[in-house]
Amino acid sequence: MTLHRSDPSTITALLHTRNRPEFVLRCLDYYDTWYRGNLVVLDASDDAVFNSYEKKLSGRRFSFPMQVLHHTADTPLAHRFTEALANAATPYVGLMADDDFHLEQGMNAALAHLDAHADCGVAYGHVIDFELEEYVPYGDLKRFANGKLNPPAQWLE
Repeated sequence: MTLHRSDPSTITALLHTRNRPEFVLRCLDYYDTWYRGNLVVLDASDDAVFNSYEKKLSGRRFSFPMQVLHHTADTPLAHRFTEALANAATPYVGLMADDDFHLEQGMNAALAHLDAHADCGVAYGHVIDFELEEYVPYGDLKRFANGKLNPPAQWLE
């Protein structure tokens, strides 16, 4: 059951990155296939890196509303999240890294669970770890395994 796919007023995704434009572009292409919520890129890239991929983004249209917030590298992650949260007008926020992928079914299940359990403040799911031969956005698979649960509290630490 897809509750939230076409309702951008439900969730705002915060995608954080630094100096990895190829990973951001890969994520945006992936989410463009199904995601319809709001998406905010929290970018702490050096100016030259940011400017290079901002030009690539300027002519692109995505299937979701997107905003890019550029910060200096010394801006703490907590400050970047706080600024983005102050502008989020949705009941839910999803945290994303530039080298991670959330699945549509998993996100919808998490949102449905939160909708049904008002006393619950955080939902997270299973993790599948994959490693490529080189640390690049596309390449040959080196390792693949079911990972341990990844509670957000541990991730944010």
